[in-house]
Amino acid sequence: MSFITYNRSQMNLFGYSVEDFARDDPKSRFVVELVSRLDLSALYSRYSSQGGDSYAPDMMLALWFYAYSNGITSTRKLEELCKYDTRYIYITGNQHPDHSTLSRFRKAHLDLLDQYFVEILLIAQAEGISSSTR
Repeated sequence: MSFITYNRSQMNLFGYSVEDFARDDPKSRFVVELVSRLDLSALYSRYSSQGGDSYAPDMMLALWFYAYSNGITSTRKLEELCKYDTRYIYITGNQHPDHSTLSRFRKAHLDLLDQYFVEILLIAQAEGISSSTR
């Protein structure tokens, strides 16, 4: 299986990239950077080499973490945000997963989401940026 590619730095026809969308929101950049530091081999190993293309698991994970950090748990609300909110557009690289895809990802990987969430909190705490260290 291959993954639907995304590139946050790719310029579009109008001369901007989705990277430009996150200039005023350091939290979205931070979540993307934290997810890039995680060992996601357990997550990627759950994908088969058969079937159609899927959204990249690291992007979906970052999307869910960012949504949770903003109190968003509704897949329909998250689908809408991925289309119109520049912070979510940045995280997805201008991809638009629908609510069913978002729900299936969360349900299929709920155990790993918990594990990765703890890892993210530990990284944040180690770097002195979690509220528990203040």
